[in-house]
Amino acid sequence: MSGDRQRVSVASWLRTFGAIAAVVAVIGALGGFNAAASARRSAAPGTVIDAGRLHWTVHDVALTDRSLADYEIEPSLRVRVTVLNTADDTVLWLDQGTVELVLPDGSVLDDLNWRSATRSLAFQPGIPADAYTEVEVDPARLAGGVVVVRVHDEIPYQGGITTESWQVDADATDVSVEVRDDRAAR
Repeated sequence: MSGDRQRVSVASWLRTFGAIAAVVAVIGALGGFNAAASARRSAAPGTVIDAGRLHWTVHDVALTDRSLADYEIEPSLRVRVTVLNTADDTVLWLDQGTVELVLPDGSVLDDLNWRSATRSLAFQPGIPADAYTEVEVDPARLAGGVVVVRVHDEIPYQGGITTESWQVDADATDVSVEVRDDRAAR
């Protein structure tokens, strides 16, 4: 009698395991275990982009060999933006990858240093801040003349006991900008 119970118990477990394996296989086959695709939106230069706590406006991209202080620099891309902080707290820095530049050759530049020509680049709540970044680039990499400025959304997460923090999200808005050549004539 106990042998029959053991066989029934083993058979029951095998059926349960088989049913679970079948469900897992079906979910996997339908892509249920793949990461969700990120949302990619497009916007034109000059459009306000709602990226969470910050609203970005991408103005232009220029290839230049002169800094804003008018001294000679290596050929660089200068991206000009306006940023509006809609959160309650001052934003002192941007996480790497918040904004990426996708060059015509497909390479991605994401280690960007944002600056302001007029004041500290802390993003104060409710005050639009004009900012720019300059990144050295070989002009040959710009064949095709269009750079995509990819502005990633930020999402809140609980970073500490009482502090709300933000992290870069996969969702992003792409702004395709024709590169203006502002290099001095040689």
